[in-house]
Amino acid sequence: MEDIGQFNLIFGDNNTGKTTVLEALMFDERNFNQFLFNLYTSLSIRGLFDEKKIPNLVLDTRIFKSFTNINSEQSKSKFYYSTNLFKQTKNEIHIEFTRVEHISQSMITHLKRNTLTNDLPKSIVIFHYKDKDYPFSAMYQENMNSPYSYIPYISFGDTYRDDLVPFYSNIQDSTKQKKRFIQSLSLFIDKIEDIEISASYSNEPHIAIRFNNSDRPVPLAMLGDGAKRLFRILVELPICKHRRLMIDEIDTGIHYSRFKDFWKTILVAAKENDVQIFATTHNKDGLRYFYEALEELPEYQQDARCFTLSRIKDDSVKSYTQTYEQFEHALHYDIEIRGRQ
Repeated sequence: MEDIGQFNLIFGDNNTGKTTVLEALMFDERNFNQFLFNLYTSLSIRGLFDEKKIPNLVLDTRIFKSFTNINSEQSKSKFYYSTNLFKQTKNEIHIEFTRVEHISQSMITHLKRNTLTNDLPKSIVIFHYKDKDYPFSAMYQENMNSPYSYIPYISFGDTYRDDLVPFYSNIQDSTKQKKRFIQSLSLFIDKIEDIEISASYSNEPHIAIRFNNSDRPVPLAMLGDGAKRLFRILVELPICKHRRLMIDEIDTGIHYSRFKDFWKTILVAAKENDVQIFATTHNKDGLRYFYEALEELPEYQQDARCFTLSRIKDDSVKSYTQTYEQFEHALHYDIEIRGRQ
C-alpha cells in the first residue's frame, strides 16, 4: 500500500486480505513483546486459541504456518520490514519451527515455568529478533511483558464489553473531554444528558447513559449497536493518541441516515487526538458518506485515502490507491472501486 494518509478506508472482495492488513499494522517495532501480545490477541479474535479447551496455550505450529501463509514444509522463514522509507534499511525477523526436543534445556525450563501445565507440545514457534529468542506462547510471561494490555484494533462486531469502563474513566476525569465526548455521542443518542460508571443493575461497574427525560440511567449495553460502536471508537481514540487505530468493518450497525455524521464525528476526534485511522468496509455507502463528511471538512481532504485490494491473475493481491480527488471522480461517474476477484 502506497501513499497512505491519516484517514484510510480499505475495500476489497472477500479473502483479499483487508483484515490481514489491520493485523499487520499491529506490528510494534519499539517493543517486540508488545507485538507478540498483539499477535496473540489477533489470533484469539480469529478464534484460533480456545483457552477453555487448550490448557497449555503454546501456539500450534500448524496454526501459525497457516495464519502466516508459510509453506508447511519450511522449518525457518524470514520477514523483512523497514521503518524508514528514506534510509531503505531492511530489518529482519526470523521465525523457526522446531521440535521441543531440539531447543535448549533453559528454554524448556522457562516454558514449563510459565505455562499452565508441564506438558509441552511436540513442536514450537520461536521468533529470533535482534539477537534474542522469543518462544511464542500465550502464557509465556516474556511474551506478556507488554507496555499495556491494549491493542489498537476494533474487530468486526466489537461493541460493548467490560473494557469500556476503564477506557471511559480516563475521559470522565477531564470535564472538558467528557463534555466534548457527550456532545459527539448526542448525534446517535437522542436526549443524552450524562454518562456514568454505575453498578445499579449488577455488582460489576458498567457504563450507563442518563437521559434528560428519565430519573434512572440506562446501561449502554441496552442501546443499539450503532451507539455502542460509536462509543467504542470514540473512547479508544484518546488511548491511541499520536499512534494508529485499526477498525474492521467500520460501518457495522450504522444506519445510512446517520452515516455522514458518524464519519464526521470520527474524523474530527481522530484529528484532535492525532490518530491515524485504518478502516475496512464492503459498503459503497461507506465510501459515499466518507466523501460527504470530507466535503464538509475541506482541510481534511488531503489526508484521506481509499485503498482497493484486488486479487490478480497470479493469485497475488495488489493494492490500488485513490486520493480524495480520485474517489470523488469515481463516485460522480459511478466507477466501481470496491474491488473484484
